[in-house]
Amino acid sequence: PLSLSASTPRIGRVGDAFSCGVTLTAAPDLPARTAATVTLGLAPATSQPAPLSLLETNRTLSLAPSQTVEVAFEMRAVAIGSAVLTARVSASGAPADALELKLPILGQQPPVQLATSRALVATAAPSLWREGISLPRAVPGSGSLTATFGAGRLPAVEAIASALLRAADPSPPDAIDGASACLGLVGAHAALLPYAAGRSVPSLGAAAALAVESAAAPLEQLSNQYGLHNGPSAASYAAEHRTCNTQLTALGLFLLRKLALAGRLRALPALAALRASWTKALAGCLEAEVAQAAARGHEWSDFSSLALARLALGTEWQPNDPVTAAALSTERLASSVDSLSASSKAAFALAMLLPGSPGADAPGFAPVDLPDAALAVLRYLASSLRVRGRSAYLAAASGSANDAGAAASSYALAAFAAARAAATR
Repeated sequence: PLSLSASTPRIGRVGDAFSCGVTLTAAPDLPARTAATVTLGLAPATSQPAPLSLLETNRTLSLAPSQTVEVAFEMRAVAIGSAVLTARVSASGAPADALELKLPILGQQPPVQLATSRALVATAAPSLWREGISLPRAVPGSGSLTATFGAGRLPAVEAIASALLRAADPSPPDAIDGASACLGLVGAHAALLPYAAGRSVPSLGAAAALAVESAAAPLEQLSNQYGLHNGPSAASYAAEHRTCNTQLTALGLFLLRKLALAGRLRALPALAALRASWTKALAGCLEAEVAQAAARGHEWSDFSSLALARLALGTEWQPNDPVTAAALSTERLASSVDSLSASSKAAFALAMLLPGSPGADAPGFAPVDLPDAALAVLRYLASSLRVRGRSAYLAAASGSANDAGAAASSYALAAFAAARAAATR
């Protein structure tokens, strides 16, 4: 004669005081003025203190046939955890229905991640040092602290790969950032491959390998003859107006180059097919932009896009038209490198340290030498490193105290690593 349905918030946060419970619905044949008693219980907590405290547990009311009423109980969130509530209703003393409710209790602020590093030298005796962290004032039980330690680059690579996998997991292909999320999966797999797909966390490497295979289908859906696009509406707009998302398509091609350099791309035929279509789209878009600029009597000079395009297409790529080839030449880009942003400078240096043609991407590649143009940019990037406590960042410009951002730092670190491989060859 009576039924229960949940009436609870999606989450609670430590310190919240609120009321929630169940929605009680009476059947049409329920006798008038039936006495209904709703009881709310809290399952034993797996940790102390318990995440939720109930300020009341019973409520009795009189119901009419087909009546629906919300029955709310006062409660308070006191600690991080998952609270399990059990609601029961009885009619005139006889059990009628029961329902289990789960309510996650989160901290008062989103997670914050801090990182620090220290240069190590192998010695026979242990090397000890102190690390310090100042925790903010907070309500007891409202937060947690997780510390992770590792040596070498792999721990940082694994942390970034894990973050990319988590970020992409809930993103459907038609999300506004669907293509970026899928490229994050490709990037996570490519980053782990040089380390045997995550030797310290084998499950992470396996998850990344599965994720990159699942990314192929949505990436194909978000691609057309004009390259890769962030969402279906962007792809439709590009097809209608014949435009290309140069930076996104170039980024996708660069990540596929990373898979090829690790010997993985051949095992992913769907991504290999996208590589061919994206290459044609990016090249065609650049050539069309040069032609349009010439038709308006202007000289094409989007060198930031050209730096990324060279990273994607290789420094040896040449359009068939001599005028277009001159406008898009690597030599012209090198002569204009001083005008580039830190991110574009780093992308240019990295392009100069990769194989001249993506067709030559293969495992074990290392530059034979350091081209002068790349060496000059690498010296500039090294001089732009700023130390801040036990961490460092890449400055946005010469003499600037501002951070150049994650993209610039990523390209710069990749260029430094490629230069080191050339120096130690």
